[in-house]
Amino acid sequence: MPSVTRVGRLGVLILATLSLTMTSAYAATWTVRAGTTTVGSTSWSGASTGSSPQLRFIDGTTTFEVDCSSATLSGAVPHLGSGLSGPLLSVTGATISGGCTAAPVGAMSATISGSMSFNGSSYGAAVTTGWLSGVSWHFTNPICSFTVTGATDATYNNSTRILNLQPIGGSGHVLTANVAGGGSTCAGQVHNGDPFSWLVSLNVSTPLGPLVITSP
Repeated sequence: MPSVTRVGRLGVLILATLSLTMTSAYAATWTVRAGTTTVGSTSWSGASTGSSPQLRFIDGTTTFEVDCSSATLSGAVPHLGSGLSGPLLSVTGATISGGCTAAPVGAMSATISGSMSFNGSSYGAAVTTGWLSGVSWHFTNPICSFTVTGATDATYNNSTRILNLQPIGGSGHVLTANVAGGGSTCAGQVHNGDPFSWLVSLNVSTPLGPLVITSP
């Protein structure tokens, strides 16, 4: 029979291992600065980057896709400083440039409502991994209307200053289509409850200088 001392030591080792794993998997506090500023708050904006279309929304069931040439998202960095636990960024504005299209229904308008929040879950190698909550996009044209709501995965890279939105398998963050009255829309290409992906890379800037997010 193992001695009490050995069992106790084993328990301490297991707890220490679990603590280390949990710390690396979920960062509880954050340090956020803009340039050299580490107090107060500031605004931010992010112009989409990459090859056109730079803003894409894809139905995971039918592969129906809304493509927008480019976009700029904007909002607030609500808190600068250390020991932060709340949302790291808010998104309250979206400006589409060059328009959006979707085969087979043609040109579409795309607008957001409410406020989205970028939350962090882990940090490593200058990259904050997290998710964007409160997503609400509305798409419409004369024969097509639906919203996409929920949460999507996101990463922010301090080195490149890119906020990248792209699904991460198994994260549990989901965007879904909402069609008024249920059923389908867009010539039967979008059904109520269809999963959606939102793909975009944003070049983030603030009036105070580069945004840097670290943890702890």
